[in-house]
Amino acid sequence: MMIKPCYLYSFLFFIFLLLANISAVYAVITETQSMSFGTFALRNNNAQYNLTINPDGSQIADAQFAIISNGREAAFNVSGFPPSTTLIITVVSDDLTLGGGGIGEGFPVANFKHLPTTVVTDAIGNASFTLGATMTTSGTSNVYADGNYSGNAIVSVNF
Repeated sequence: MMIKPCYLYSFLFFIFLLLANISAVYAVITETQSMSFGTFALRNNNAQYNLTINPDGSQIADAQFAIISNGREAAFNVSGFPPSTTLIITVVSDDLTLGGGGIGEGFPVANFKHLPTTVVTDAIGNASFTLGATMTTSGTSNVYADGNYSGNAIVSVNF
């Protein structure tokens, strides 16, 4: 019987913010919780496998992930936008890499989703939303080094 090694990974996904198209509006976006894909062992990298953190905090992982600690969704508060305005949330992110330095095999992060699905400011221009995403293995059969992986994302809030 062949025993395959399991590798331990811990992820903290840092979110940075960018405001666009806010002429004459002084809006503030506050990240109240950063996204994390948790800690897990990856049994194999022979195909692309997904680990999803949903914006409601639930988690879905392919069988190749042995979850040690659950991840968590990102959470944001916004203020200073026009009242009763629908906000458009977009995200662009880097791959998660060992130490965040772009070294070795990376984990692409995509399919960002937020809750509520339609973010509308209240009567004084405030709103809150949570953000989830899917992390994917490379599927190259290359070994991921043990350690903490991190990356950056730009969250844009427009109206």
